[in-house]
Amino acid sequence: MAPMLLYSFGRGIVFTSVFAAAAATVPTQQQGVASGTASTGQRVGSAVGLAVLVAIANSGVHDQTGEAPRSATTDGIRTAVFVAAAMAVLLVVAGRFERTPGGETAARSADTAAKEAVGARS
Repeated sequence: MAPMLLYSFGRGIVFTSVFAAAAATVPTQQQGVASGTASTGQRVGSAVGLAVLVAIANSGVHDQTGEAPRSATTDGIRTAVFVAAAMAVLLVVAGRFERTPGGETAARSADTAAKEAVGARS
């Protein structure tokens, strides 16, 4: 019971934060579209992720009889859990990266250089 309560509490905090972040970065007139896009991305991502994990879990079960499918299913589920854990770790690591002002400056510099090149040709 306690893990389900913890899961529900964490899910409520995370999903509310995701939708608030999606709506906060767009103009007021487009907040519904941003929230809908975040919701659609969440549902599609969940479906695709689950499909990939099920495919990994069932990859070694084909053409087996007797006790072998049970063993193969156990091994496949273990592999799928390791893949899911690795993806969670990668998401945490990717979330720690910060946008640097140098990247934006470099983009502006390239844009300015392109405009200067066009101006020089005229």
